Amino acid sequence: MIILLTQSVKTFIIIFMLISLKRNFFPNPLPCALHMPGRIFASHSVTPKPLGFGKAKNPPAVNNMPDQTPHEKTRVRVCRLTAMLLILSFLNLPSFASPRAVLLADMNTGAVIYQENASVPNYPASLTKLMTLYLTFDALERGRLTEGQSLIVSQRAANQPAMKLGLRPGEKITVQSAIHALIIRSANDVATVLSENLKGDEGDFSDMMTKAATEIGLRQTNFENASGLPGSDHISSARDMALLAIAIYQHFPQYFHYFNIRSFQHGGRTFTTHNNILRTYPGANGMKTGFTNRARYNLAATAGRGDTQLIAIVLGSDNTTQRANVATKLLDYGFAIRSGQNPGSFASFRPSSVSVDTTSDEADDLNNNIPSRSNNVTPAKATPGNAGLQFGAFGSRQAAQTQSDRIRRIFGLNPTIEPYNNLFRVRVHNLSENSAADLKRRADRENIPAFIFR
Repeated sequence: MIILLTQSVKTFIIIFMLISLKRNFFPNPLPCALHMPGRIFASHSVTPKPLGFGKAKNPPAVNNMPDQTPHEKTRVRVCRLTAMLLILSFLNLPSFASPRAVLLADMNTGAVIYQENASVPNYPASLTKLMTLYLTFDALERGRLTEGQSLIVSQRAANQPAMKLGLRPGEKITVQSAIHALIIRSANDVATVLSENLKGDEGDFSDMMTKAATEIGLRQTNFENASGLPGSDHISSARDMALLAIAIYQHFPQYFHYFNIRSFQHGGRTFTTHNNILRTYPGANGMKTGFTNRARYNLAATAGRGDTQLIAIVLGSDNTTQRANVATKLLDYGFAIRSGQNPGSFASFRPSSVSVDTTSDEADDLNNNIPSRSNNVTPAKATPGNAGLQFGAFGSRQAAQTQSDRIRRIFGLNPTIEPYNNLFRVRVHNLSENSAADLKRRADRENIPAFIFR
């Protein structure tokens, strides 16, 4: 319905523009090509004589005119060409009614509150860098990187196209500055630097990205590079991008604050965020923007109020203003739903077929709706040691308790719930390295997000 409305608006605007073109630029008596070819109305109308059918009342105008001068003929041709180009260029503009796909979800429970075309494949653009950051945070967590560690810039990294920091071959950048550059500047050269330092080659790193995506539960995602530059098979969906954002939020809460930083300095320059939601929306605390010609304007926007933490994904907007406006509407809707209000609908930009849930926190759970298991569970062998396993971090104690009950039911363990930076972590302590690794493998098989800490 909205598409038909958009086309009607376009048609109306075309007609209005053509009428304005005739009146303002080619007023009578100049002839104008807006009339049918070969039937240019004369600037000097001639009253015809009666043809024997009675006296002519209000006789019609005759469609002829004196011979046109070369100057008039030229202006006719220019008028026709201008009108044709105007119509063609306007019809070729992309639809300005709605983005290609949107999704709104609760980051604590994984429940989808609203979605439009969320599982339709789309180009993620620089939202890809969320996976590069996920693997960077994983390396920090495991001790393979430190935030103050310096990374060397290769020639290939320096040659990456904009958006970039403009790093030179042989230059060094710290891991912390690299994280800032990815989130705030969306720097492609820095994405390559991280990929090469983590895996040695960006092609191998993109394979690792896709493998990690599969393990997290991203069903429609394939990565070909670390930055989101166009690729024939570089693809994802709104659902997968939301799930990736939730994975970062739950697996690495200690690094989530990076997404709320609005500017950073490097090389004597100050770079500010492209994410306008951080400046305009109350409670906004992340996350990432993206753009390519194929993808158009993408946005992952997060915001928290009280115990509620939401993620809005907007893919394929026509401009930065539209993606921010749509994300704002989504977040407003989600917070209204979570506070028990009735916010109405998204009739202003949604298509006719849409899936909306406002009643159940378990509907279309992005945490994969961990299947119930028999209570006759073989307890996990937990040899004492200095390692541990974290099964997520949640915005409310209730959500953490739900996860703790799942772990107890499936593994026979008794995890603790630990407050941390306004979150609640679900953890099992005092494991040996082998026990922690074995539990991690079992959690992976059960599609339960988990990581080892020491």
